[in-house]
Amino acid sequence: MALYRITVKQNSGSHNGVKMEKGMSVELECPYVDPINNNGKSMVLEAFAQKYGQPLADVMEKYFHHGYFDVKKL
Repeated sequence: MALYRITVKQNSGSHNGVKMEKGMSVELECPYVDPINNNGKSMVLEAFAQKYGQPLADVMEKYFHHGYFDVKKL
């Protein structure tokens, strides 16, 4: 498994008063080459939920695509 740093590239719209802010990031181990795909989605959302809270993960699910995230393999 590889270690990735996933960073929010741009602010998102608001959902129930919560939004993603540019610069939020997590590091996680992921068995997939690209964590921002259907297979890695749940892992990424869980990592952000643990660090920033479940309401943020709910917002992220709405905006979950490469346009909002920078993925770096560490």
